[in-house]
Amino acid sequence: MAKSKVFVKGRGEASFNMTPMIDVTFQLIIFFIIAGQLASESLAKLIPPKPYESISQKADKQIPNRVIVNILSRDPDRKSNDRGLSGQASEYKIGSTSFDVGDIEGLAEVLGIRRDSAEAAGYEDFFVEIRAHHTVFYDQIEPVLLAAARAKIPKMSITARMQTYEMEE
Repeated sequence: MAKSKVFVKGRGEASFNMTPMIDVTFQLIIFFIIAGQLASESLAKLIPPKPYESISQKADKQIPNRVIVNILSRDPDRKSNDRGLSGQASEYKIGSTSFDVGDIEGLAEVLGIRRDSAEAAGYEDFFVEIRAHHTVFYDQIEPVLLAAARAKIPKMSITARMQTYEMEE
């Protein structure tokens, strides 16, 4: 039991039990934690999601402050016994324009042109969305990240495609 001693002048020693005060303190802490979680959950339900972040879009719908770079796998269906083959990219695509794997300069040039045209149209917060097949290795995605950095695009997102259909912008 937690006891505290107090010396009273002329009367000697007096003590009191601290256990009930500690119990009440812990119960208040638990109450505020639970109340805070319930409040944040109810507030989260009131805030609508941003459409370009959480709701899938039709392929023909363009978002003017975004460019999509598709990274296609050499063996998306894993028909080959070589596990490394499915991890390799066959090409990069921006819309219908194809780029060789590792072509950082070509990608940076096109990304820079797209960023400049979006800024000229008055769109801020330009970003690159990188879509890759889930079997593609990171070292095949890294050149796209480097190209975006050379094009001075600081915002990027990476999406893994689980299906084997052809990705389009």
